[in-house]
Amino acid sequence: MGAFIAVGMFAIFLISMYVRTVMTRELFERMMDLSIIGSVFCFAIAVLQQIFNLNDTSARTGSTFLNANYYATIIEFVVLFCVYRLINRPDAKKRLYYASIIFINICGLYLCDCRSAFLVLFVTIAVYLAVSAKAKALYIFLAITGILGAAICFIPGLFPRGDQMGSDFMTRLSIWETSLKGIMDYPVFGKGGGTYALICSLYGGHTAPHAHSIFLDPILNFGIVGVGLFAVYVKENARSLKKLHFTEKDRTLYYLVLAILLSVLLHGLMDITVFGIQTGLLFTMVFSVAGICEAKPKEARIAAGKLYGEKWPNS
Repeated sequence: MGAFIAVGMFAIFLISMYVRTVMTRELFERMMDLSIIGSVFCFAIAVLQQIFNLNDTSARTGSTFLNANYYATIIEFVVLFCVYRLINRPDAKKRLYYASIIFINICGLYLCDCRSAFLVLFVTIAVYLAVSAKAKALYIFLAITGILGAAICFIPGLFPRGDQMGSDFMTRLSIWETSLKGIMDYPVFGKGGGTYALICSLYGGHTAPHAHSIFLDPILNFGIVGVGLFAVYVKENARSLKKLHFTEKDRTLYYLVLAILLSVLLHGLMDITVFGIQTGLLFTMVFSVAGICEAKPKEARIAAGKLYGEKWPNS
């Protein structure tokens, strides 16, 4: 399993590097469109799953994903895509369309019973609207969430598994303590993907497939060396990504990428759902937006030809 995880991560890494070299604004817009439309089909499947699970009240809907938490992570990304489109599309019909998609995905989030995702969306949307200087939209959003918060206070059962939060947090603490013991024993290179599942019984920790922390699991699996190599790539991507901030046209796109990154980090406090096939690929594609500001080989040759008066081939 560890070898399989390593191969899978390497494949996603190669894909992300390729996407970065071909990424354009038009490609990213199409990617968002496909994700938004796809979320409707995912919700339809989630509803069907819920219908067939009526006799099992403990069942959580995962739609087309590995489990409910992975579905919730995709919903976070899609809702942020729709918010981005809402504040950048003055057309009333399109705004209604994206608002409807948000409503559908919030319903899907309720079906998958993921508590963390609700809190993550509240924080990331508020931050995104604030940094984008959309004061009116921010006030409307805070008013809506305030009404929903009041409803949860008066109807405690409205919030998914709210009565289990205390016991679930204690379970997380046990997992994190076990992870720290593993990190102390294998700090340099780790023990490979899926390490926590192998060591939890050795250290007397809670049985789980991973460390439930995006800050602990990578170090446990790949050590300081592995995480350091990944950090180098992230740093290089971030350097190009910052260029979007200096272009007024792309500034809201820059804020969107930061909001999605924030959602991954916040959700990563309690889980590591971004380390999945669908979630990982979508996140790397979003992070590859940095490629928009990088000169493509073909574009560079054409620009050089125009500059020096030479005839350069188009391919």
